[in-house]
Order: sequence, then C-alpha cells, then structure tokens
Amino acid sequence: MVAVIKTYSISDKELPIVDEMQKILGREGKRRGLSTWIINSMKEYVKVHKSGNPIYPITNYIDPDFKPFPAFKENLNNTWIPYLQNTTDENIKDIIKQSTLISIYAKAYLTQKNRKMLNFGNIYTAEQAGQFIDGMNP
Repeated sequence: MVAVIKTYSISDKELPIVDEMQKILGREGKRRGLSTWIINSMKEYVKVHKSGNPIYPITNYIDPDFKPFPAFKENLNNTWIPYLQNTTDENIKDIIKQSTLISIYAKAYLTQKNRKMLNFGNIYTAEQAGQFIDGMNP
C-alpha cells in the first residue's frame, strides 16, 4: 500500500476542532489518528448515501402519493409538533396507523429470543391491520 497525500482546506476557525480531534484519537490509541478516522468516516458515509439519501431518495418527490414526514426519533417539540400542527388530517391518520403497526410488531419482537425466527403468518397483513386500526382511531 502506498500512502497518497491529498490536501483539503479548512477554515482557520475550524483548526481548534481538528486539534481536539487529534488529541482524542491519540488518547484512544489510534496510531494513524486523524487520517484513518477521516477515511473510515468517509467509507461509512458513502456506504449509507451511495444510492442517495437513505431516508428520502429524490425520485420519491416525483410520486404524487409520496408523503415525507419527520424522522421517527426527531425532537418532538422542534419537529413533530410543528409538523402535526401544519399537516393534513389524512397525514395524521396515516401516522397513527403506521405507528400503531410498528408498536404491535415491536412488542411482538420484544418478547422473542430469536427474532429472526418469528413468523407473522397468522397475524393480520399490514393492510388488514390498517383497516382494523382505522376502525379504532379517529
């Protein structure tokens, strides 16, 4: 393996964070330090984003039925509450249905030691469960 030197510019205001990162990596015993950390971070980012944003690929926005909404674990007060205050009743009902389904499945998986062996053959299909949930929720 031949090491190749690449040069990137960094604002002088950002230099303290670079220095701090080098100290942390040195303290953690990372021999190659910052270079290795940067390339590992880049590999992970490329793996996740290679085919586009993993949350909402741009092609989704062409579909008139596509309904983007905040990520599941986003901050409630800063993201979800404003979204719910400004979205349609149809979107809220879709969120209620999907979150209820997720909760049902999550509870089932929580009780299993071997989750990969859990089979939902005798449980509602997502569509049937959704229709059942529609009857229970506003």
